[in-house]
Amino acid sequence: MPLSFFLTLAIVFFAYVGGWLLAGFRARQQQRALSSHARYFGWFCALCAVMSAGILLLGVWILPVAPLVLDYGLPLAAFSGAFAAALLVSPVFPAQRNVERLIVLLLKASAVVALVTTIFIILSLAFETGRFFSFDDVDTLQFFIGTDWSAQTASAFGAVPLFFGTFFVAFLAIAFAGPIGLYSAVYLSEYASDRTRRIARPMLEVLAGIPTVVYGFFAVLFVGPLIQDLGNLINTIARPLTGEDDLIRSQPRSALAAGLVMAIMILPLISSLSHDVLRTV
Repeated sequence: MPLSFFLTLAIVFFAYVGGWLLAGFRARQQQRALSSHARYFGWFCALCAVMSAGILLLGVWILPVAPLVLDYGLPLAAFSGAFAAALLVSPVFPAQRNVERLIVLLLKASAVVALVTTIFIILSLAFETGRFFSFDDVDTLQFFIGTDWSAQTASAFGAVPLFFGTFFVAFLAIAFAGPIGLYSAVYLSEYASDRTRRIARPMLEVLAGIPTVVYGFFAVLFVGPLIQDLGNLINTIARPLTGEDDLIRSQPRSALAAGLVMAIMILPLISSLSHDVLRTV
């Protein structure tokens, strides 16, 4: 797949250069002026190659075919599209108008793909939900009010612990990030100088660009063990005073660690929205 992908990119590049040169050659051969700039002929050939390869990719995504078809078919489809476009290149061919039409068509196709993908995700979730509740071991009422979830060891599907854990971690995240984000927005909008605002806002919003999987990795490897060590330290200090061995049952995976990391994740959003609201008002 990587080799065919790079080969397809090379074909698209040579289609652009070839269309540009071919338009100039035929204009000199026929001694006529081009109806569009020569680069538009290159873009026309390149876009035809891209669209041909994209149609093949869409077909492979929908229909189950062997990977070998994609390895050989992707460059072949791009070459076929570029070759068909090259046959249309002539001095009187309205390349600029057709390039603009192809770009509009690509934009519309992208919008349709995004919409269809969303619809398929919703249908997939609805289908799998129906399958889940159709099992004999699953009780719909017990799912919403049950307090025991043991999907691996027993047929217990009470989702209340899952709902509670989700809302509890969200509450912890808002409790930490809400005041800090709001106060930082107040400072940046009302008290900070223009120079400080130009430096601080991009640095704060960089956090929004970090992938969530990186935050999860950071929570598992750093925040979780750090909170566990802190709990053990508190237990060591409090043991002579309380007589309890485990006053705080610290674990490497806790809701506090998840809440802290989620607070860092949502901090740029809260600060940015609050700053925009305060500046607007």
